[in-house]
Amino acid sequence: MAKETSSILDEMRNRIKNGGGNFKNIFRLKDKNRNRVRFLKDMEDAIKVPFHDKWGDGGYSVPCKEIIGKECPRHDDNTGNVRDNFAWPVYNYDNKKQELFMFKANRSSPIPNLIAMYEAYNTIMDRDFIISRAGTGTDTTYAIVPMDPKKFKFGDKIKTWSKKDMLALIFKTFKDEEYDDEDSDEEDEAPKKKTSSKSEKKSSKKKVEEDEDDDDEDDDSLPWDDEEDDEEDSEDDDDDDSDDEDEEGDEPPKKKKSSSKSGKKR
Repeated sequence: MAKETSSILDEMRNRIKNGGGNFKNIFRLKDKNRNRVRFLKDMEDAIKVPFHDKWGDGGYSVPCKEIIGKECPRHDDNTGNVRDNFAWPVYNYDNKKQELFMFKANRSSPIPNLIAMYEAYNTIMDRDFIISRAGTGTDTTYAIVPMDPKKFKFGDKIKTWSKKDMLALIFKTFKDEEYDDEDSDEEDEAPKKKTSSKSEKKSSKKKVEEDEDDDDEDDDSLPWDDEEDDEEDSEDDDDDDSDDEDEEGDEPPKKKKSSSKSGKKR
């Protein structure tokens, strides 16, 4: 009995090691918990992401790299399975941020109920949904309760993730530890070159202007770094700066008038 228990624990450890990273931006519910969400893309706008998974010794659960145009080494493993996941961006009111709502289309996921909501309302974007979970493992069930339709109050403040953003988040969260070492080394080299180029720009502005190869490049902002509070604060700062400029712009004419009057008196 002890050997069997140890084997199961080893499988769990392998799945955790090879099938997951930081889930802070992935929608997840524990048993007997619920969250209120707003879908930011409609039912048919979901992205399909194939996952390679395997239980047992050397188990893993990782996205297929072919979806991002790379060769996937997991295709050579005939002992694993390939299962499709479907993902949408949602706003989670409880966590106060945008998250990735991703599940397999099976009876233990919320997708069957979500399909029923879409068929009833012809959209999943016109209202909030309360999603709850009961049970664990294969005994897990999800329930979805629709709220009354209303306009999304944060619609103007949140930039909905694109397909590229969602895939970047998925591959950052579900890292393939066995094959991602070389890719991570190549990615780490790029920022170093960028930093050196920036230092050269600061040291000699003339050389930058003459060198056509030193064009500025915009960094792709990672979706997990977006914060609503930062956007609101930046808007407030811009308003304050504009007010200060208006006040400074009004001061010079006043001084000019006072000096002209004093000249007439003389």
